[in-house]
This record gives sequence, C-alpha cells and structure tokens, in this order.
Amino acid sequence: MNTDKISKRYGVKAVERGFITLDQLLMAINIQILENLEKGEHRLIGRILAELGIISPSRIMMPDAVEEVTSESIRKRFGVIAIEKGFIAAEQLIHAIEEQIRDEIAQERHRLIGEILCEKGYMTKEQCDEVLMELGKPGSATLEPLSCKD
Repeated sequence: MNTDKISKRYGVKAVERGFITLDQLLMAINIQILENLEKGEHRLIGRILAELGIISPSRIMMPDAVEEVTSESIRKRFGVIAIEKGFIAAEQLIHAIEEQIRDEIAQERHRLIGEILCEKGYMTKEQCDEVLMELGKPGSATLEPLSCKD
C-alpha cells in the first residue's frame, strides 16, 4: 500500500491552518481514544474540539478536510483492537498517534499506526497481522516492510 498519497486528517489540517495547536489536537485524540475504549464510541475530532470550546462550529467545516461519518470512520480502528487484544496499552497507542501526527505536520512520509507500533517494539509482526485479519485486511502486505524490534 502506498501511504504517501493518503490525504491529511482533519486535525492535522486544523493545526496547519492555525485553528488549533498541536497540544489541543493531541488532547482531543486522547479523549477520542479513551471514549472509544470505554464506551465503544468514535466521536469525530472536530466535534470533540467544538464541545471543548477550542474550535468554533464555523471552523469545523473545511472543504478539503471534511470529517465524514462513514463505515470506515465508525468501525474499530487498528489501535483499539490492539489494546483490546492486550498487545499494547492506551499510552503506547497515544504515543504512536502523536508520532504519526508530528510526521504529517513535518511533511514526512505517512506511516501507519501498526508500522509505528512495530518499529517502537510495542507489537510484533504477528500481532500486527492478527489485528489486520480482524480488520478484514489479511496479510502484512499493507505494512511491508515492517521493521519490528525483536
């Protein structure tokens, strides 16, 4: 899978445009992850930021970074499944997402969460494959080459 052409996420665009700070985005992502784990809900980042009073409702809509509620955005995400399986802790997922966002803001190559978790030694290639199977994305071809720590 070529991850160089993945469009930027809503939160990254909001940071780049100066609507929010990186710390505010990371706080909203932390809330999103914890709610997802505790309640099984996946609230959109824009909604969380608006409810916290960080971003105004008029700033939520960005034509080139609209958060859409699709089956892709509602289904369980890689990191949540990895936590539920006991492969990683919530803090490790948050750390990996922070690294992914910092890379995106720095215009570096987009790395998938599984790739980052594997590079950090938080997960094995086999664990990544197991999560991908549950997501309906069998095989680690989407993550090749994985450079997991042994």
